[in-house]
Amino acid sequence: AGDLTSEILFRILQAAPGGMLPVTCMTILYRIVPRRQVGTAMGLYGLGMVVAPAIGPTLGGYLVEYASWRLVYFVNVPVGVVGVIAAAFLLPQLPGRPGRRFDALGFACIAGGLFALLLAASEGEDWGWTSYPVVMLFIAAVLLMALFVVIELEVSDPLLDVRALRNRSLLNSLALIALQSIGLFAVSFYVPVFLQEGQGLTALNTGFVLLPQGLVMMVCMPLAGRITDRFGARWPAVVGLALSGIGLLMLARVNPDMTRGEFVAALMLRAVGPGVAMMPITTSGISSLPAHLAGAGSAFNQLVQRVTAALGLAVLTAVSSERQAQLWADRSGIMPPASDPRMHAMAEQGAKGLMPFYESLKLDVLAQAYSDVFLVCGVVTLASIPLALFIRSPKNRRPAG
Repeated sequence: AGDLTSEILFRILQAAPGGMLPVTCMTILYRIVPRRQVGTAMGLYGLGMVVAPAIGPTLGGYLVEYASWRLVYFVNVPVGVVGVIAAAFLLPQLPGRPGRRFDALGFACIAGGLFALLLAASEGEDWGWTSYPVVMLFIAAVLLMALFVVIELEVSDPLLDVRALRNRSLLNSLALIALQSIGLFAVSFYVPVFLQEGQGLTALNTGFVLLPQGLVMMVCMPLAGRITDRFGARWPAVVGLALSGIGLLMLARVNPDMTRGEFVAALMLRAVGPGVAMMPITTSGISSLPAHLAGAGSAFNQLVQRVTAALGLAVLTAVSSERQAQLWADRSGIMPPASDPRMHAMAEQGAKGLMPFYESLKLDVLAQAYSDVFLVCGVVTLASIPLALFIRSPKNRRPAG
């Protein structure tokens, strides 16, 4: 990548097949694993998903700080090569459905609708939420998504079988995943930003602060799978959401003087939540579907995670920016006048005298804004617990064929 534009382009090319992999892998998993062991299998699948977030920030921080940022991308090449070899020699030959046609019209509608929705959410703060472009983007998103549903119900080979959404267990699962993803990705984005910009930590030290939460999830996910197989998904989901919400409320106490130990403790408790709840919630939704709809359920699962993360982050960023603007205005209103001896003494020193005062205000404003973001995420997570009480354990029925 020679500049930011080319890096974004290559990331898009990377994301296209990357978006297919989780859906394909989860569909294969549901076809080769006995239904009574799906929880354990999903726990192991989730373990693979959290290994990279556990090791990635620390390894990436080291590479950026002591080597080259380009190695952050190069280290994925041998992993991809091993994955290709393993897929070729270890995955079973699963029969497909030859003769199916690609639903180009449905693809255009959902791609256009999601693009319009995410663009409006991302640029709403800069363009104005009631501005003509943003309103038109939201209208276009609604119309295209509605047209997508109509098309999928009419074509013989739908891109996404929306009939899967008639299943209440799947809908409940998707709602819980959406609400949990907001807090999950908010922590992944805002905590590193505050540690580096607010408290001045290096990329490597930030990775060390984030490492324990990844290790916690690595331990919890396989255990959650075994517990789900034995006792069902309801109570692991309830306990996980409760712990995640409490951890987010602990992060809502973020302030300029918050120690690394306090950060690590809050992050570890918050990590127990998705480590315990994410896979049982996912399993409860997809396992309730007939075998021929498992692929559609996996696709909707990944779609909801990605879209919710992007939308939630865009909305929370708008809330954070608005909050910071309000906090700056509040503090400017109570600042001592230029005639005050303290301000006069700092002003006489020029930028050297005023900079510490400005940096202190900036850190205080940043901490308060992020505190409000974590508070919102914590409240949303705790408010989703009643939905988890409606989770039902599916019967152990054998897949078709």
